[in-house]
Formats: sequence, C-alpha cells, structure tokens
Amino acid sequence: MPNFGYRWARVEGANFRRAYRASLSFLPRPVVREESVLPFEVYTYSSEVMLPEQIASLRSLLRYAGRPSRITIVSDGSHPSRSLDLLRRLDPSVVVMRAAELPLVDVPSRLQDYLTRHPTGKQMSLIMSPPARGPALYLDAEVRFFPGGRGPTAEAERSRGPGGRPLGRHISSGGGPEALKIRFMDTSCLPYAEQ
Repeated sequence: MPNFGYRWARVEGANFRRAYRASLSFLPRPVVREESVLPFEVYTYSSEVMLPEQIASLRSLLRYAGRPSRITIVSDGSHPSRSLDLLRRLDPSVVVMRAAELPLVDVPSRLQDYLTRHPTGKQMSLIMSPPARGPALYLDAEVRFFPGGRGPTAEAERSRGPGGRPLGRHISSGGGPEALKIRFMDTSCLPYAEQ
C-alpha cells in the first residue's frame, strides 16, 4: 500500500522550497544585534542546488547566534553571478570565493585529482585546509540555528589550550530542542598537538 502521508509531505516540501527560492532576492538582511559578535570565523561549501538551504542556514546563524568575524562561502563553481550576489548581500562579513581558489593541501598526488575535480573531494579539501585565520566553524548548508544558540560564545572563550589557543572540541549549549552542538577548530593546531 502506498504511503500517502510521506508522498504528500514530499510534495509540500518541494512546493515550499520552490516558493522560498523564488523569494530569495526579496528577503531583507537578517537583523544582527551588535553585541552578538562571535569569536571565530565561519566557512561553508556551497552549490547552486543547495542555495536556498545555504541562505536559510546563514540567515539563522546571523539571527540567532550572531555575526562571526568573517563568513567564507566557497562556491563549487555552479553558482551563476546572480546567486553569488545574493550570497554576498546576506551580510557585510560574507566573502565568496570559488573552490578553485583554495590552496591545495599537501596530499599524495593520487588524491589531488579527486580533491580538485570531484564535488565531495572539493568539499573535503575545504574541510582539510580551511581559509580561516584563526578559530573556525565549518557549516553544512542544512545546519540551522535556533533561539538558544548564543551560549557557545562563552564556552569558546573558556576552551583555551596552551598559549591561549582555542582547543578543538565539541561543545553544546542549552538542552532540548534548542540544543546547539558544534565543533570548534583551531587551524593552527595539528591533529596531534600537545594539549
């Protein structure tokens, strides 16, 4: 017997996504309170297919968590210039770059083709070598932030290792539906650095 509820939910979701995508150019910038400055950079990998989800994710970050020092959106190259402009207009902290501009991490030559040509390889290259200048948070397009999301700022400030460097560790704030779990990464730390 067909699952009519599931099929109807997929139709509703597709219709909502189409309507949201059509409204993207009319959405105002998210309101960010000036005291909501986050002590890290955010970087994310984006494609034209995921544009509505990417914009919703970053709008929720800015609205509920605050403004990071910089948001770097790395495009896979599929965005037309209209979509790149939409991403840049989200916030003054947004910087858009193409995946081809990323420095290639030091990997064996047999992996370089995968990291520069395959969509998942490009994303993996970004995660392995983020264009961040300090503590950073990587976001997938599907990540959403909710009203309880302001807690990680204080935790990030307390999560310091030797020399004041932030530690790479999972933290969470709040509980229940407003729980927010993220992983802070210090790009200057090696995976086996002393802690």
